[in-house]
Amino acid sequence: MLLLTLSILLLTGSQVQSLSWRYAYDYVVEGGSLTVTANKSATDPSELSYSLIFECPSTCAESLKTLVTVADNAGRGFVIKTTDNTVVEPQFVIVVIVSDKARNRELQRLRFTFIDNDGPEQVSQREDSADPIFFVVKNPPNMPNTIYSLVDVSDQSFRKQWYYEPLQVEFQANEAGTKKIRLHPKEDNTVDGDQRSVVVVKRVSTCEGVQRYYSHQIIKVEDIDVNGQWSEWSDWTKCSNTHAPFCDHTRTRTCQLPPGVLSGNPVCVGGNLEKRDCACQLTFHFQQKNK
Repeated sequence: MLLLTLSILLLTGSQVQSLSWRYAYDYVVEGGSLTVTANKSATDPSELSYSLIFECPSTCAESLKTLVTVADNAGRGFVIKTTDNTVVEPQFVIVVIVSDKARNRELQRLRFTFIDNDGPEQVSQREDSADPIFFVVKNPPNMPNTIYSLVDVSDQSFRKQWYYEPLQVEFQANEAGTKKIRLHPKEDNTVDGDQRSVVVVKRVSTCEGVQRYYSHQIIKVEDIDVNGQWSEWSDWTKCSNTHAPFCDHTRTRTCQLPPGVLSGNPVCVGGNLEKRDCACQLTFHFQQKNK
C-alpha cells in the first residue's frame, strides 16, 4: 500500500520545525475511518491538538459535526472517524487543523475528501450484464507521469467481484487526453440480494507518490440469483463399456425456478449428476470366414 507523506517546514524563532504525516489515501468513506501518523523530529512540538472545519459547496450543515470527528491517537497522530447514516450529504472536504497545544498556535491544515455512500445510484446493472460501465478520466496537460486506477471501497474483494479492462490507465509526462476504464460485475451464482458498490477512481503521479481522490460512482448490482428447486432424477443411462472392465452409468437432474418465479438464475444446493458402478455388458462379434 502506498502511503502519503506530507511535510511542512515552520520557522519559529531560530528553530525550524518539520512535521511529516503518513496515511493511505486522501479520502474517507462514510462509516469508515482513516489513521494519520505523525513523524516528529526533536524540534517539533511535544504535544499536538486537532480540530475540524469543513469546506462545502454551499453552507455546511450542523450535522457534519457529529458525522465526522477527529481524535488524538495516543500521541502518534490522529484518527478521523465517520458515522454511517441514511442522509444524503453533498460532497465536502474535511479539514483537520493541527496546532501546537502548548502555544495554542495553528501549524498546519490537512484536507480529506468525504465520500457519502447514501447517494442515489448513478448506475444500476444486472449481475449477468456484459454491458460495461465506463469510468472516464481526463488528464490535464503539463502533468508528470500519472496513473488512474479503480477500487471498490465497499468491498475488499474487488478483483473477484468485477471484470475490468483495464484496471488502470497511464498517462506519460505532459500527455493530456481522455481514457476510459470498463467495468461490469461478475455472476457469482450466490443468492445474496442486490448490492451497492462505491467505486472510486484514484490517481497517483510519479512526483508525489500520493493516492488522491479523482471521482467515484455508486453502483447498484441487481442480483439475478434465486433459490431454485431440483427436478426429479432422470432414468439411469445404459451401462457404459467405455472403460471396461470398470463400467458405470449416470443420471442427472436440473435446477429449476420455483413455482411462481418467472425469471432469474436458479441456484440449488448439491450436484446435478450421480454416477454408480454397473456390470459391464460384454458384446462379442463373430466374423464368418469365407470358404
